[in-house]
Amino acid sequence: MRLQYPQDLFLEFGVAAGFSVNMTAELRGRRYPRAQPSSKVWGFDWFHGLPEMWKDSGHGASRGAFSENGVVPPVSRRVELIPGLFNETLEPFLAAHPKDSVSFANIDMDLYSGALYVLRHLLPRLRIGSILHFHELVWTRRGGLYCRGADELRALWEVVHSVPGLQLELLPLHQRDSASALLVVTAIPLNS
Repeated sequence: MRLQYPQDLFLEFGVAAGFSVNMTAELRGRRYPRAQPSSKVWGFDWFHGLPEMWKDSGHGASRGAFSENGVVPPVSRRVELIPGLFNETLEPFLAAHPKDSVSFANIDMDLYSGALYVLRHLLPRLRIGSILHFHELVWTRRGGLYCRGADELRALWEVVHSVPGLQLELLPLHQRDSASALLVVTAIPLNS
């Protein structure tokens, strides 16, 4: 699959140890070798774990779970990290990139509040062909599908239903027992 806007923003929300942001940067570099050398994958995280309790996690993840103890992980030269909470860093970042649309966003923050905040702020930057990857959109447990309480799914549902005409297509991911989902924007209203 080819992205329609490979020169625009590649974003990751929830970097943790940096594995997926580095992988995204590597794949972007291979797939779009002619992209501007200054093109980065931007990673957002505060590196102190969950800022609030994750009530719907199925295992009661407490505030601070998944912490990197404030340590920013080593990343590729193609990655730039933006440490801080999403509600403190995303708006200034978008203001500094006023004309850029979102080409790809990896949403892996687990919490409903964070997912809803990020999706609402990215919405005006989405274009037909923008890709959204959700790490915990649905859960699988012992081979059975489990959707109840999936915070990223609830946030996505709210945003999609708040914008008449916004359409997303679910792309197949061939990962056994994966909770991930890849969606591409297929229609977006002109005024969003």
